[in-house]
Amino acid sequence: MTTDPETVGKGVLGRLDHLGKGGTAVIYRLPGFQLPGHPPLVYKEYKDRTRTIAGPALKRGLLDLVRRRLAMTDQQRAAWDRLVTWPLRVVVDGDEACGILLPLIPAAYFQDLHTRSGQRRRVPREVDMLFGDTKDMARIGLPATSGEQRRAVAVQIARVCALTHHRNVVLGDISGRNMVYDVSGPRPQVMIIDADAARVEGSRGAFGGQPQTPHWEPPEALLAASQLRAARKRGDQKSINTLLPRTTVQNRATDVYKLALMLVRVVDNGRGKAVNRKPDAALRIFRRAWGKPAAELLERAIGAAPDDRPAARELYESMRPGGPPAPKPRPQQQPQVPKPRPPDPPKTGTGPIENGKRAGSFVFVEGRGWVRDGR
Repeated sequence: MTTDPETVGKGVLGRLDHLGKGGTAVIYRLPGFQLPGHPPLVYKEYKDRTRTIAGPALKRGLLDLVRRRLAMTDQQRAAWDRLVTWPLRVVVDGDEACGILLPLIPAAYFQDLHTRSGQRRRVPREVDMLFGDTKDMARIGLPATSGEQRRAVAVQIARVCALTHHRNVVLGDISGRNMVYDVSGPRPQVMIIDADAARVEGSRGAFGGQPQTPHWEPPEALLAASQLRAARKRGDQKSINTLLPRTTVQNRATDVYKLALMLVRVVDNGRGKAVNRKPDAALRIFRRAWGKPAAELLERAIGAAPDDRPAARELYESMRPGGPPAPKPRPQQQPQVPKPRPPDPPKTGTGPIENGKRAGSFVFVEGRGWVRDGR
C-alpha cells in the first residue's frame, strides 16, 4: 500500500508473477500489492534498453500521464477507467522510473483460443482479430461477429478516441493490438490497452520520437520516411535532421488517420484485410449504415492531407446511435415594418419648398430638408 498518489517504490510491490513480455517491457501480476479502490494490478517493467533510450524524459512523461488522470473529477475518472487501462502510478527504483502500475485488463476482454498443437491459450481479444477472415478465426476458437456487431464495435472505437482527445490526450500508437473488444453483452464494448505511449497534448511524452507501428503509418510519416532514405543516400545531414522527427510525428491528425484505418479494417474484414488501406468498400458500408455525411468524414479522415482530417469527435457523432445532435433552431425574426420614406423632392421648376410644409409624417425644415415630425 502507498499514500503517494503519483509514485511507488519497486521494493514495496512484493512478489512478481510473470504474465508476459514484449519488445520494450515485461509484465508482472502483483498478488501481494493493491491500491485502495482499484482492481487487481499489473506491473509493467521497462527493459534496460528502453529506459536508456528514453532517458530522463521517461519519468517526466509517465508522471504527466498519471497526473492527467488525477486531475479529473471522480466521475470523469470512473468513465475513463472503463475505457482505458491508464497508468496509475510510476514505479521508481531510487530516483529513476523503472515501470508503471496498470489495472489488469478485465476478464470480459479475454478469449480462449486453440493453438496449432491443440492446447488452449487465454489471450486478450484484440481488435486486430476482427480484421481477418471470419472462418479462419473461428477455426482457432474466436466467436463469429455479425456485420451489425462490427459496426457497433466501430462506433465504440470512435467514441473512445474522441474521449481521449476531449481530455487533451494524444494516443499516438493506435493499432489493432492496442485495443480490445467484447461483444458478449447487449452493447459491444472496447478498451484501450498499452496506453503508456500516449502523451498529454503539448508535452514530449515518455518515449519521445516513437517509431510508427508497421502498416499503421500515416501518409505524412511515410512521405517523410521516403524523403529521409533519399537524404541518407545523398549524405544530406541537414535534411536528415529535419526529416527524422517527421517520421515519428504523433498528434491529433495522425490519431484520426489511424482511427479511420482501424474503422476501415473492422467493417471491411477478410483474408489479407489486416493491412488494408483502401477504403472503398468501407465507405459503402458507412453510407448504408450511417449515411453520406459519415462516409465523407471517413474519407477525409483517411486522406493524405492532415489539415483536412475531421476531429475524432466529428467522426464519432456521425456514427453514434441517433446521429449527430440536431442543430439548434434559429430564432424566428419578426417581420420588419418598412420605415416611412420622405416624400420625393419637388420636380425641377416647381420653386423652393416652403419652410414647415408637411407631407405625411414628415415636415420640411429649412437647412435640414425633410425630417420626421417631432425631431
